[in-house]
Amino acid sequence: MNQQFNLTQVALELAQSTLHEHSFDQLLATVERVIPSDASALLVLQGEQLKPLAIKGLMPDSLGRRFKIVEHPRLEAICKSTLALQFAHDCPLPDPYDGLLLAKTGDIPVHACLGLPLYDKNALLGVLTFDSLNANAFNSISADTLNT
Repeated sequence: MNQQFNLTQVALELAQSTLHEHSFDQLLATVERVIPSDASALLVLQGEQLKPLAIKGLMPDSLGRRFKIVEHPRLEAICKSTLALQFAHDCPLPDPYDGLLLAKTGDIPVHACLGLPLYDKNALLGVLTFDSLNANAFNSISADTLNT
């Protein structure tokens, strides 16, 4: 798959609700081919919370969680952005997935974090998040790829 994957299509499919539960996992797997990570999640906006629809590399109980946006500064920043947002590896903001990675046990902090807000027109529908234990995991992904 080339790196010109159209992330807008992800948002449109969410908006049209054309996806079924198993399709969310397939969708996340497809995006993972362009943005490989240790953990990723597709979350839908429900009021003031984000609800995971699909996860990879996170504890299974992550699917049952609801992330109140105001309680998670990184998720809040992603939701307020109109472009992809990569956090510096030494960003002091807590990561909502700290301690939830399957790749490591215990409270291992995530070192690289990338978030993509998903919009239909001007309405935020949800976010895609990618986390890696490698601090430079997302540095080679172009802004054009992330903001397509």
